Amino acid sequence: LLTPFTPVLDPEPRVFRWIAAVGGWSDPDNWDLGAVPGPEDTALIEEGIADVREPATIATVIQRGGSLGGRADLTITERYEWTGGLQFGVGSIPGTTIIAESATWFLETEGFLNIGRPIRNLGSAQWRDGNIFGSSRLENSGGFVASPAVGNASTSVTFENLPGGFLDLRALSDLRATEAINNEG
Repeated sequence: LLTPFTPVLDPEPRVFRWIAAVGGWSDPDNWDLGAVPGPEDTALIEEGIADVREPATIATVIQRGGSLGGRADLTITERYEWTGGLQFGVGSIPGTTIIAESATWFLETEGFLNIGRPIRNLGSAQWRDGNIFGSSRLENSGGFVASPAVGNASTSVTFENLPGGFLDLRALSDLRATEAINNEG
């Protein structure tokens, strides 16, 4: 007796919108679809505090506001669009937001982007507009390019361009850095 074979297909990537005021990334009640976004999905954060308490991987993060951070690492494998809000760390050893080699990171705002936890760029970053400030560090071992649209910029974040990293800030007409920019790339 033969039974029909039905292949198990991966679900289509979905867009998950953060709906909690404050909560853990891995709690399905904090997302509009009632589930936790997976490695193929997109997370949209416009308000509230998304606390990454255990390591997570996601394809895309679109952060227009709110806060993203916590004690655990968050790895973004395709795209991170950061136009508002902040990254926050918890405790003396905060987690890291990791932009994977396969990912592109866009930083663009009319005001300030606040880095309060380490961010490690292994992919391609494009600083399109706005200022970067905060109390943490930005590590680059991928490509990091400032667009001519940025013009005058300021940063109070320690910027580490690591060996193998490409850093191009030539388009900035004026860069005010209150912390170190270390270039080993």
